[in-house]
Amino acid sequence: MASSNAEAMCLKEVLSWIKNVALSNVIIESDAKTVVDSITHFTSDLSEFGCIIRTCRSLVRECQNIIICHVNRQANSVAHALARVARSQVEDEVDDDTEARLSECVDKCQKEINQINGDEEMPFWGIQEKLPQLEYPELKSSVLLQSFLKHEINSLVELNIEKGEDFLEGLLVDGWLLNLVYASSCVEKSIATWTFNLMLYSSKVRLMEAACEFWCAILSVKDKADSSSIKIDWLPRYSDLKGALQAYGFLLDSSSKFSSDIDMVPADSITAGPPQNIRSWIKCAAFCCQTRDANIILSTQEAEDLLVKIISLFLDRQLLGLSMILHEATFSVINFFSDEEWSDSCKKVAKSLAYRLPCNVNCLRVVESIVGVDGRSKQLRSAVAFQFLVTCLDEKVCDAEEILRLLISKNVKDKNCDLFQMYIYLSLAENWLLFDTMLKDKAAIHELWGICLRNCSCGITITDLRSYASNNDRMLSDFKVQLLLTFAKKAMLRTSLDNPCRTDARIFEAP
Repeated sequence: MASSNAEAMCLKEVLSWIKNVALSNVIIESDAKTVVDSITHFTSDLSEFGCIIRTCRSLVRECQNIIICHVNRQANSVAHALARVARSQVEDEVDDDTEARLSECVDKCQKEINQINGDEEMPFWGIQEKLPQLEYPELKSSVLLQSFLKHEINSLVELNIEKGEDFLEGLLVDGWLLNLVYASSCVEKSIATWTFNLMLYSSKVRLMEAACEFWCAILSVKDKADSSSIKIDWLPRYSDLKGALQAYGFLLDSSSKFSSDIDMVPADSITAGPPQNIRSWIKCAAFCCQTRDANIILSTQEAEDLLVKIISLFLDRQLLGLSMILHEATFSVINFFSDEEWSDSCKKVAKSLAYRLPCNVNCLRVVESIVGVDGRSKQLRSAVAFQFLVTCLDEKVCDAEEILRLLISKNVKDKNCDLFQMYIYLSLAENWLLFDTMLKDKAAIHELWGICLRNCSCGITITDLRSYASNNDRMLSDFKVQLLLTFAKKAMLRTSLDNPCRTDARIFEAP
């Protein structure tokens, strides 16, 4: 298939050239029968070869009167000979030194692009601690199990105490355990602790998921005023949830500053990364926040810490598949706080996130992970963006006008100005100003923001013309310029739409 891939790539380049020069009425002859047949016969192929073929078909449709046909190699001898001569000449010209220089250049570009992205992989998970032993002798004395043993129907089933836990596991997986809880209006302590630990530590997926559904169900019932007759003899505390996260090897503790010196787990370690139970942990944490009564599970301070942890999990690329659950958990924790608590808690959560996480593109990912359209979510997004901006600027300024004046003072023409860092500043500032309702009617703030955007838009050009820049530096700088310029112009447009009466028309002047 390697030779077919090469032939297909050559055909794709030919078709691209034909399209670019606007040729029509072209007949392409090829001795690569596999490639020709694949283009003319529409079959589904998800391999790399199939991807190239689909691109070729698309190019054929965009050109006028293109015919691709197969010919024998003898009939295609001229093209075949030319290709062999060209390949031999290229191989002669590319000596070892040239190849080494090319490799060095590619490596340098890759490193600088990674630096521009600022998307450093953060260490989230260390070596897992020894998980608790899932042995519960107290289950043998549970009222639920004893009632089965004493029931007359047990004479047919012949259930004994030694098989009691297996029997309860079957009831849990099949959903009967939850029905029995509804019927008895009681969850005894032994059943509660057993199912809770299965949810957080069991390696059996069916048991873990069933236990999670069990707890989500009884916690949601506990939240309903008309279902207060159900008695739960044991409720988890935040220390139980936090202890499970520590047992999983979670490294980003809310009380410590992120450090690149954290000991990383070897890449080949099977204990690195979140366990499968993290999904159940997130769902349970969300439902715990829906229970505020006499048996409160979380205090206000604990809920703040939980919200910081959940938002931090958005940065772990291994959890991208759980984004929806994380969003639901974030919304649940945000709505845990009372109206009197929320204002102070929002600021504390924002400061904690800004203290713990690095000021690179990850801080933008954190801000953009708060996507709720309700008032509290917008307030939190604004507060987090503001705290990250203050931290990134590393200046002792907290006043809105002072921060914007500091951004205005940044000279984007200066060779020492980091354009990508400036892009981060502007993105954070926009999220802060856009979602802060307190600043909505302050004309002076919007005027300063417009000046800041105009400076960035007019202070740089599409092409980097700095004389000190090398070819590679120019290429990378062009990327930064395009990124910053695109953002500035889009932000100016949004500003004009949101505040048509206050926007200075001069911000739309061409550079």
